[in-house]
Amino acid sequence: MPHAFYAMNIQDEAVPTENSPRKVPGLWVVLLCCVVPALAISSQSYWIDEALTAVKASSPTLATWWERMATEKASDLQMPLYMLTTWGVVQLFGNAEWVLRAANLPWFAAGLMAFAFSFRGRQRMFAAAVGALSPFAWFYIDESRPYAMQLGASLLVAASIRQLTKDAENNAGLTTWLALFAIGIGVLAGTSLLGVFWCFAAVVMLVWVKGWSGSLQLLRSARVACVCLALWLCFLGAYYAWTLKVGARASAMATTNWQSPLFIVYELMGFGGLGPGRLEIRAAGFSAFKSCLVPLVFYGSVIASVMMAGTSGLWRRSRNETFKVGLVMIATLLCLVAAGLLLHFRVLGRHCAPALPVVLVLLIEGVWIVGKWRGAAMMSVMVVLTASCLSARFAERHLKDDYRAAAARGREAADAGKTVWWSADAQAAEFYGLRISAEQTNGAMVRLVLNPDDAALADAALPDIVICSKPDIYDVHGALRRKMVAGGFVETTNHPAFRVLQRAQGK
Repeated sequence: MPHAFYAMNIQDEAVPTENSPRKVPGLWVVLLCCVVPALAISSQSYWIDEALTAVKASSPTLATWWERMATEKASDLQMPLYMLTTWGVVQLFGNAEWVLRAANLPWFAAGLMAFAFSFRGRQRMFAAAVGALSPFAWFYIDESRPYAMQLGASLLVAASIRQLTKDAENNAGLTTWLALFAIGIGVLAGTSLLGVFWCFAAVVMLVWVKGWSGSLQLLRSARVACVCLALWLCFLGAYYAWTLKVGARASAMATTNWQSPLFIVYELMGFGGLGPGRLEIRAAGFSAFKSCLVPLVFYGSVIASVMMAGTSGLWRRSRNETFKVGLVMIATLLCLVAAGLLLHFRVLGRHCAPALPVVLVLLIEGVWIVGKWRGAAMMSVMVVLTASCLSARFAERHLKDDYRAAAARGREAADAGKTVWWSADAQAAEFYGLRISAEQTNGAMVRLVLNPDDAALADAALPDIVICSKPDIYDVHGALRRKMVAGGFVETTNHPAFRVLQRAQGK
């Protein structure tokens, strides 16, 4: 009996001979998986979380790296495999922005190649294309964070599940695919604590679809891989338990709310590139979407209609397996949202990166089910995906927090003997060479001002320049803003996510 994932492999065989599968040169698939996603990588400034990664990765020794990780006790401590990998990359290639982001590419490309080669004929090339042009993937390939690694591992897991859920007589290379499944699960679990949620979901999905007898047969066929995976997961379980004991956790500056599931779907489906920038959304909320409404509606009409067709096709051919896969995915998403509510951290699209293969599968199935309209559907999907990717990469509204430019402005002022107040992340500032000190040196001082209250600033001497970012994080009481207004400060420069204020003459 064909299963939900395998059903897509036989779709070509069900159509007339003239539309039967054609061989697609493997080299073209490989090039597509490697070259197109590389276009997502930029040399923009690190934003906050990326800078924290770069600071730790720039540690001169492994002991120093671990000391910084353990002392900070932030969520980075719960990303062991990714953080260790970035440290190794910096030792070999340096800590330039494009270097740490380019380090994501091999992980993603390897997973995408496995995912594409789990399809046949023309579906193989289309699978590589929709994965390589996923706007969601482009966002996170261009970040020195673990999400692109998670995407690569998740695509590898999805490809393995597609192969392992075939009928036994069609399942050539079963041992190899089970070993790849184990590698994917091991990498995904090692990227972050949240990755463990998705590992559990993948294992449940495979066992439920394959059945107990089929699952035991898989275990017997690759005992070594399964034992190695079990030992690795036991080690990670003990490690993550220790991190929780010492107090490591994600930032609690924002929490999950009713909008979180909407934004998760928005990101995973790839709307982000054509929508407003994240800084606009942060500042204006839903009203930020007004200026982008037309392209978003057009994009949504194409992607949603194709995905609904894909869901309908899978449901008709393999209702039982489709129900199982869908239920596991929904349950996992609900568990993550519940964890965000209970533990007071914001669950975002990036935390659900391992769900992307489901989106890709539905797009591929949706295009293939429309028969004679397949060419038009394929072209429509490719056009809107490309537009969203290029917008995400090049549109000014999607620029990252410009810590590099803001820190340069602070250094320039300090070198000129001026006093500076810095209301933004301190580690990112120091990574870009802005030394923050509470003491005045040669008439200059760069003072860190984070979430002060009115009493703390009441007697403070006014600085010459204030460089501030994201007041909802660094000026939650509004005291700094009120001090600047009272002091007659005016904005002189505006960088992405930053404002530079200077005292008006005569003040």
